[in-house]
Amino acid sequence: MSRRVADQVFISGAYSKANVNMIGSDPGVVAMYNGGTHMPFEDIAIMRAIPEIVIVEPADNTAATALYRQLEEHQGMTYTRLARTTVTDIYAEGSEFELGKGNVLREGKDVTLIAAGVEVEEALIAAELLEKDGISARVVDMFCIRPIDRDLIIASARETGAIVTCENHSVNGGLGDAVTQVVMEEYIVPVERIGVHEKFGQVGNMGFLKETYGLDGASIAAAAKKAIAKK
Repeated sequence: MSRRVADQVFISGAYSKANVNMIGSDPGVVAMYNGGTHMPFEDIAIMRAIPEIVIVEPADNTAATALYRQLEEHQGMTYTRLARTTVTDIYAEGSEFELGKGNVLREGKDVTLIAAGVEVEEALIAAELLEKDGISARVVDMFCIRPIDRDLIIASARETGAIVTCENHSVNGGLGDAVTQVVMEEYIVPVERIGVHEKFGQVGNMGFLKETYGLDGASIAAAAKKAIAKK
């Protein structure tokens, strides 16, 4: 199914309030050797514009299993952004997830790193790098991108005073924009957005692609220092 056809199906389904659960596999750099034609960086932006849709991006298999059980019971349209390749385990079995909420994976007081999907691992790596420089970073897994956890974003803005968003997606229309909208409306703090800037995909392994597009832990850590400097 083409992206255009899929979008039309979702609009029609949402308009009629149908129960449709769609999975978008291998988003962004997760597509690796399939290259730019199979490496969507714009799908969240498209889906976020559909009224009442729920969008989730699990960080690992435990999260995916738990969230999809909830999505099966949800009444309405849902979109799950899911990696088919092996991902690093982030959660222990039995971890809890709630649609419309995010999980704090690590507490911190100087900056909050808000990530989704494969970028959760990179945010945790960034927090370790920042700790070596005496910077305390909170890490949030924002696995539910729509509806987004406004309360957690506001609390993080108030308590840490700076935010970095981390997504395997274009900086336009995705997690970064969703978080920034809440910040601008509720409690303004510096926000730096880690994501893909005006580029298409290419062939490569995950490590190469993350570094090339600035999605790696080192890039996140650098963005955190930049955000902190703007306080």
